[in-house]
Amino acid sequence: MTGRVVIDGTSHDLAGLGARARELARDVRQAEAMLREAEALRAALTRAKNAYIADLHAEIVRDRAGVALGALVDGD
Repeated sequence: MTGRVVIDGTSHDLAGLGARARELARDVRQAEAMLREAEALRAALTRAKNAYIADLHAEIVRDRAGVALGALVDGD
């Protein structure tokens, strides 16, 4: 692993760090990647939930009205 790592605002060259510090830097990068993946999954699941709620709401309104309101507007 090459490059630099920032610890408490101070930039360090990875080559100058010990083996354990390099392992920890790698572990932190992996944890950050996992967090980004989890955040992306949460966003996708939130969008799916909101779409499901909107569809459910539309179905409830349709059932209460007793008529498909979309069909009246579309002319079907």
